[in-house]
Amino acid sequence: MSVVQTGNARRLLALSMMFAVLLAAGCGGGERLTVEEYAAFCSGGIASAARLIEPEDVTWGDLVEISEPSIERLRGVAPPRELADVHRASLKTLEFVVEVAKERPADEIANPLSFGLNGIRIATQLRRAVEDLPGEVRWTLREAGCL
Repeated sequence: MSVVQTGNARRLLALSMMFAVLLAAGCGGGERLTVEEYAAFCSGGIASAARLIEPEDVTWGDLVEISEPSIERLRGVAPPRELADVHRASLKTLEFVVEVAKERPADEIANPLSFGLNGIRIATQLRRAVEDLPGEVRWTLREAGCL
């Protein structure tokens, strides 16, 4: 794998862990959230996310344990229209992480290179969805600590 691919794989691991932890603290429900409510939904777990962003400390089992409940919470939330693509890409990222993680020994340290080219593609989709957000929406998410 090239240096760029390795960097993208590491970003996928970091992004997926961050979204999993942030979303784990969120709320559920089927009613469409506002941008501000969605920002609050994802911002609740920031303090605990710091530990998980260090890939050398995270096992494949940790990723499954953190990501599966987050997937369920994401499925239970109706994002604002402005965040629909980011929401879908976040869900897709977490589902991919769980799929890869379940194929590995649970007690083994998660290796970002294991995500391969599909991981790079998925991480790119998530990054592009975030980049395509209107400026004020991106600003709101940044202020809440979601990005």
